[in-house]
Amino acid sequence: MKKVFLIWPTDISKQSALYPPLGLASLASVMKQKNYEVKVIDLSFDETWEQIRFLKEEGGIYGISFTSSLYSNTKKCINIIRDNDKNSKIVLGGPHASILPEETLKNMDADVVCIGESEYSFPLVMEALRNGGDLKAIKGIAFRDNEGKIIVNPEVEKIQDLDSLPMPDQSLFPYEKHFKEKGFRELSIITSRGCPGQCTFCQPAIEKMFGRKIRFSGSDYVVSQIRYLKEKYKLDFFVISDDTFVMNKKRVIQLCEKIISEKINIFWRCQTRISLLDREIIRAMKKAGCFVMALGVESGSQDILDSLQKKIKVKQIKEVFKICHDEGMLTHAYLMVGSFGESRKTIEETKNLLREIKPFTSNICITTPYPGTYLYDRLREENLLEKNIWDNYDHLISDTIHIKTPDFNLAKLNEFKSELLDAQRYPFFKLKCLWRAFMNWNNLQRFTKVLGSNPGIAYRGLRLFLRSIFFQGLELSNPKTKAYKIYSESPKRDT
Repeated sequence: MKKVFLIWPTDISKQSALYPPLGLASLASVMKQKNYEVKVIDLSFDETWEQIRFLKEEGGIYGISFTSSLYSNTKKCINIIRDNDKNSKIVLGGPHASILPEETLKNMDADVVCIGESEYSFPLVMEALRNGGDLKAIKGIAFRDNEGKIIVNPEVEKIQDLDSLPMPDQSLFPYEKHFKEKGFRELSIITSRGCPGQCTFCQPAIEKMFGRKIRFSGSDYVVSQIRYLKEKYKLDFFVISDDTFVMNKKRVIQLCEKIISEKINIFWRCQTRISLLDREIIRAMKKAGCFVMALGVESGSQDILDSLQKKIKVKQIKEVFKICHDEGMLTHAYLMVGSFGESRKTIEETKNLLREIKPFTSNICITTPYPGTYLYDRLREENLLEKNIWDNYDHLISDTIHIKTPDFNLAKLNEFKSELLDAQRYPFFKLKCLWRAFMNWNNLQRFTKVLGSNPGIAYRGLRLFLRSIFFQGLELSNPKTKAYKIYSESPKRDT
């Protein structure tokens, strides 16, 4: 039988949330559908890398997906594979390789890079590598020709019919260990691809990966996936990881109505843009089991929001959070410190905003210039970009690559993070939020039905939300991440 190894060269200390990577899980399903034997190697809990070091294979084909912060891990992984399997073929993918395919091939001993969505290109690459086919004929890849020259082929067409793809196979990953480490049973799904936004810290990298035009999975496909995951994995809840879940209001309301009509009793959370929300859609999502919305606040300064091209107003942020509080929807705020124009004044504006909107939880990140973004290009043009230590391109850690200014170093930015955490110490208000979120007839009914098939949710849920009250819950579900330390320590107050 044809065989392929799919590798997630991760480091648990760099995962803010523990989920099987859906890109690799989708590739695994596609390759199984094409009659390949798929072996997934997830290094999340393999500190000594035994799965790689003791792999006995001859002429194997290995697919490795990685982010910038996993750059060194990926190089190390490639070196081990080459030492053990002299005739190996290595295909790279994921955000970093997709954005920098030529540079990746120059600096890593790999054969091919799959750029962006790979469900179409990766199987063709597999067949070409196995049978000596012509890589020049495959769109959406970069590779070395016989003379060592790097060739970048034309882009592959984005997959328009997402329902044509098989459901990502998350069972191949150590999901039970994920559940145990997090303390609750949760998996993620994606119901759309693409983002029309122009945020300087994301674009045009997201556009290169998935395009500007959003493509949606159908309601039947999404609901069948939710039902399958709920029943197979006995989930406490799930998370919709779309960048902009509420981009199409009519579609989301129809999806919520379908979840209700088909009596899928489960809780869930999602993330979306503030500018897309109103009372009608928030109310519909809550009725269908959504209990947390993660929202891109970023800053309380309108000047910084404008410089980030967020296309939102501080007034909108306040209005949406008020509606969420009124409707009993828990809120999670994504925040950034260290953007262009950041100052003591803008930090105070953000602190004042937080005291007013009172998010239930938050992530506070340092503005990080990821490769392929407008932010990265600007820093490079202005000679403000630090040396590319790719492992430090991680916005959640305290020593991330950041915008260099005369005013703020990393220590000061991390003090700002602590100040913003300190501005969110309102445990009694959080208890009030929990009461509004769950002490209503709709959610009490849902909880009772979930409890019947999943009795452990009562203990796990109570423990999780008690943690959340003290900044150690849903914002970082992996207690072993490097970023967790700043959330678990007492914040440093400004003196």
